[in-house]
Amino acid sequence: MKQTDPFKELAKKAYLNYHEDGILDLIMGASCLGIAAFFGTGNIVFNMFTWMPILFFMPLKNRITFPRIGYVKFDTRHGRPAKLVLLMTVSIVLGLFVLGTAFFLNTGRMDPAVRRWIGEHLILILGLLFAVILTVVAFTTSIRRLFVYAGMAAAFFIASFLLELTEFAGFLAIGVVVFVSGIVQVVRFVRKYPVPAKE
Repeated sequence: MKQTDPFKELAKKAYLNYHEDGILDLIMGASCLGIAAFFGTGNIVFNMFTWMPILFFMPLKNRITFPRIGYVKFDTRHGRPAKLVLLMTVSIVLGLFVLGTAFFLNTGRMDPAVRRWIGEHLILILGLLFAVILTVVAFTTSIRRLFVYAGMAAAFFIASFLLELTEFAGFLAIGVVVFVSGIVQVVRFVRKYPVPAKE
């Protein structure tokens, strides 16, 4: 019979509590809404909102999470190297795919039929790549709700494509869902872990 290491179980529980605050969801949702605003308006100013929310991750942790559960430093020496290698491999492959596609599209070295097909399916391709990345991140981090987000993202982008909705509809839908989910989780976290009274 396989025995579980109590210290590993405690570390896993602390890790999941660390991400129970909903801040990751707020950041992801805000970034998706930034992408939707960029595609919806075509204004390059909104491009900054696709990455700027990431800057608020640690400040929000310092403001909301650490005062309630304390500062947690996770030991990664005994982590899951196979999963980290998988995450890095998938990220590199997807990155090379996107960069290679952009290169061939911009240089005109791609068959016109393929170029046209990619142009017609670009948002669907980006949406499915986003769902794949979420799935891999969920697998490597064990944050199960990311699997749900990945499935919803794939469903939203496929439905948006089949219904011929605006190109930003998929990002808008998943952004709203994830952001609202983040707000709900933050409220639950704050109520579950009130700030300890100072002695």
